[in-house]
Amino acid sequence: MITADPLELTLFLLVCTALLGAPFLPLWWRWTACRQGQQPLPHPGPEAPDLGSRVSELRREMKRLLSLGKASAERPYESLDEALNRGLRPQARGQARPVVVPHAAQAQQGIACQQPVLAADDLQLREGSELALVMSDGHLVLGPRSRIRGWAHADKTLLLGESSVAARQLSSGRGIALAWGCCFERMQAPVIVLGRPHARRRSDAQAPRAGLPVQPPLPRATPWGASGWRIDGDCVIEKGHHFTGSLVVTGVLSIGADALVEGDVKAHRGVVIGSHAVVTGAVFCDRGIRIFEEADIAGPVVGGSLLQIGDGVRLGSLAAPTSVNADAILAGDGVIAHGTVWAARAGLVWGPP
Repeated sequence: MITADPLELTLFLLVCTALLGAPFLPLWWRWTACRQGQQPLPHPGPEAPDLGSRVSELRREMKRLLSLGKASAERPYESLDEALNRGLRPQARGQARPVVVPHAAQAQQGIACQQPVLAADDLQLREGSELALVMSDGHLVLGPRSRIRGWAHADKTLLLGESSVAARQLSSGRGIALAWGCCFERMQAPVIVLGRPHARRRSDAQAPRAGLPVQPPLPRATPWGASGWRIDGDCVIEKGHHFTGSLVVTGVLSIGADALVEGDVKAHRGVVIGSHAVVTGAVFCDRGIRIFEEADIAGPVVGGSLLQIGDGVRLGSLAAPTSVNADAILAGDGVIAHGTVWAARAGLVWGPP
């Protein structure tokens, strides 16, 4: 019998961890550089202004600036052409002005602006843009390696190129799409696509599925609430089985591949949801949550630490938007969420470039 040296085993694990984490370091450095000195966004309480009022305020400001520009020889704003001529050079200290774009525009380069960028129609900027705040009444497209330090909003769709950083907030009236390597904190839209669109194994009409065998009685289960169960220790929902009712688990909850759980689930030490599994309710955990590829979660997903989302996972639906919250979020290719995705510390879209 061969026994491993503890020191060699420790070194082996450290090397493996370093190799697995190395690809994330450049993106993490970009994220921390952009977020330097900033605290996580507070939870929006009832006193916080709603998204519509904030957009309306920016729209009124854009109209005010355009009106002043027509009435005065000196415009109180910078045109897109002026910003493009300046390129990525920072605006002169004390002379920074907002950038106002009154018509649809497609620029062949990026711009840098410490003041708001306000567009009355579609706006497309190429790679490397450095923006504090940008709002578009149409579609908004920012090229690869762009950086948004504050807030970006599009009334239509908002597209962010690969390896970009959205350090604070993204919102859209229709949909948000983040390419591979993008970092984010908070996003809100009817449809949020992370990475490349993913061809799912089954259509929406096939989920949730019927005819699965019923999950056998769970060990150490005691009644909890009207139709739920409490399990002391770990709990396993077997692969390809159907369970009805809510679950509260003091240990780790594992839901097997192709399983169907009709109800809310909560675990204290961790949640693992297998590939192609369906949970019709909410998922809560005091620690980490891992969701494997092409699983469907209908209700909110709230994790206490790291939330790992596999390729092609769907969260919520157009008819029933939801919220996804965790301290850190690592999302695979083709993840689709409906509603709000919020990584309190850091979020990253991870997949093949």
